[in-house]
Amino acid sequence: ALPICPAVTELLQQRDFADAVRYPDAGARRLRQAIAQRWNVDPAAITLGNGSHELLVLIAETFVAPGDEVVFPQHGFAVFKLAALGSGGLPVQVAPLPRSGDQPLGADPEAMAAVLGPRTKLVYLANPNNPTGTWWDRTTLARFLVRVPKHTIVVIDEAYREYVDESAVADALALVDLHPHVVVTRTFSKAHGLAALRIGYAISNPALASVLDHRLDHPRGGA
Repeated sequence: ALPICPAVTELLQQRDFADAVRYPDAGARRLRQAIAQRWNVDPAAITLGNGSHELLVLIAETFVAPGDEVVFPQHGFAVFKLAALGSGGLPVQVAPLPRSGDQPLGADPEAMAAVLGPRTKLVYLANPNNPTGTWWDRTTLARFLVRVPKHTIVVIDEAYREYVDESAVADALALVDLHPHVVVTRTFSKAHGLAALRIGYAISNPALASVLDHRLDHPRGGA
């Protein structure tokens, strides 16, 4: 992560914590509005979480039933497999593209598309990916999404989006309106250096976001 922006540090130091005894706005409306304005999306399309980690797990808990398949690249975020197992799903780990010289082990779009089927409920893809540093461009991502069944949720984790040349890497937010089953997750933990504040968000179709928000309010197994 990069250092905290000095402006953020200054703002926190100026904060009057006299109201710390009160519960915060459960809907985080000001933050939701700010994110919506930044990315020019409907505030109803935003789901907030304790970092994007919580949201990646929440999506599996919401949509994956025991026996459903969860597809993800072999060299992706470890949470993808953990989320699949935690929800009772069947992890389907897809081998990477063959190594060529110094070419890193990136996600193979053809291999991932080939394993999709009627039992596939969820696909995870980090773009750009850590730790391989690989990515799919817009054309590759768009072609892959067309091949995904409509009953399958596709989660595109863009935690490292700010670290790359925007012209080289697909911007998944531009595809959300075209594909109602796509969820994009982002975080303030990496480039913004605010990991301890645990602020992550997902952007998706408002109807899908409403389901996620309901699950946040009514988690499995407790109040």
